[in-house]
Amino acid sequence: MSSSMKVNVFGKIMLAECRDGIWTLYIDSETSIKRPIRDFVVPPFLDEDELLTYLDDMYHEQATATHTCVFRIE
Repeated sequence: MSSSMKVNVFGKIMLAECRDGIWTLYIDSETSIKRPIRDFVVPPFLDEDELLTYLDDMYHEQATATHTCVFRIE
C-alpha cells in the first residue's frame, strides 16, 4: 500500500510518500523534480495526521512570522 501528500513545512514544500509503511520525504520544486531528504528519518508507525505533527515538532525552528505552521497542500 502506498500514499503520498504534498506538505508545506514552514514555507518549504515537501512531498511525503509512504510505501509499505515506510515514509520518505522529498524536497519538491516548481518543476516537479523531487530531491530525497536522506538525513531525516520518519518513524514507520505514523499515520498522515501524526506525520504533520512530527514534521512540525522536528522543523519548528524554521518557523517565521509568515510561515507559522505545517499543513497539507494536496
